[in-house]
Order: sequence, then C-alpha cells, then structure tokens
Amino acid sequence: MDKKVKEFGKATAAQIKEWKDAHGDVRLMQQMDEDGNVHNTYFRIPKIDDKSYAAKAGGDDGLKIATALYNQCRLGGSDEVSENDQLKQGVMQKIVQLAKPIDGDVKKL
Repeated sequence: MDKKVKEFGKATAAQIKEWKDAHGDVRLMQQMDEDGNVHNTYFRIPKIDDKSYAAKAGGDDGLKIATALYNQCRLGGSDEVSENDQLKQGVMQKIVQLAKPIDGDVKKL
C-alpha cells in the first residue's frame, strides 16, 4: 500500500507577504521526516540585535546560541520541527550559517 506524502506547515501567500513586509528577507527550509512527510519552516535572516541577544543568552555554548537564534528568527511552519531535535537542529544550522557576516576585500587608497 502506497502512503501519500503529507506537507506540514505550508504558509499562505498572504502570510508570506505579511512576513516579508515586516522582516524583509524571508527564507523557507523544507525537510523530510522518516515517514517521507515534508515539514516547512519559515524564518528571517538574523539581525545584529538577534546575534547580540543570542551571544548573551548562550555565552560560550554554541548550541544555546543556535537555539536562541532559532527562537528569535523562526516565523512559522510545521510545529513538528520545533518538537523534533533532528529537524530543529537542521534549521538551526542554516540560520547560524546565514548569521555569518559577508567578507570583502579592503584596499588602501
């Protein structure tokens, strides 16, 4: 018997527009669970204030910092992602990657 794949946490176009109007850049991460179901998570790019808060909340603990960024930046999606450590850590990893500064070249003029 074939099992139909389900998609959880899909936002409406109106909700996505509302998030974009409020936060600017909005990202979607889709993950597949063990049963083949798709879980959507929507988040915004971390801002400097988010990084400052996460650093204070987490101290030297990288996992606490990532959790604080997740809690600050997650906009919505599948509740299962917040409850499943493996799914949540996947999203946390992406948010931390997006929180890194963009490097550039400096030239003496």
